[in-house]
Amino acid sequence: LPASNFTRACAAHRTVAGLRSYAPDSFAEPPPERLFSDNVVLTGDLGQELARGREAYLASFAALARVNAAPLLPLSAGELEICTLAPSADGVGVEWRVPVRVGTSALPAVASSVELSGRSVYSFDAAGDFATHRLANLRLDGRPLPSTVLAELLAVGSGSVTSPIGVRRAIGP
Repeated sequence: LPASNFTRACAAHRTVAGLRSYAPDSFAEPPPERLFSDNVVLTGDLGQELARGREAYLASFAALARVNAAPLLPLSAGELEICTLAPSADGVGVEWRVPVRVGTSALPAVASSVELSGRSVYSFDAAGDFATHRLANLRLDGRPLPSTVLAELLAVGSGSVTSPIGVRRAIGP
């Protein structure tokens, strides 16, 4: 085994271990930056690019955490559970699910829970960091959910929205 392959395999193992440690908090905080390459790309199930570069990738997950923590939004995601982790030489596939509470704490009688599930497919770069993250097979209570819905939630959480005519505008505090 060449030294470079051994070094990459060890780094990839640490990257996957870091992902497993972070996973439960996926909807509460952005992931540790050390897991991702500078040029990481997040794509949706339809192939659309959701974020490019480590800063944009981390900002997307910080936005998701803000949406999840917003007291006035009627959505609240719990801890993410990894159902299956399938490593390969070039990356890892992760089947996951997370309970989502729909409703508000002010009206607990009308609140209900649904399950958001999906598959994240990560690939490694030469250093063993994640270079790509593709969201696939997103489902809400078993029904298909296009990643464009997640992209819109990320846009809201990042402080911008797209109007029906495609014009982006900032949301005030």
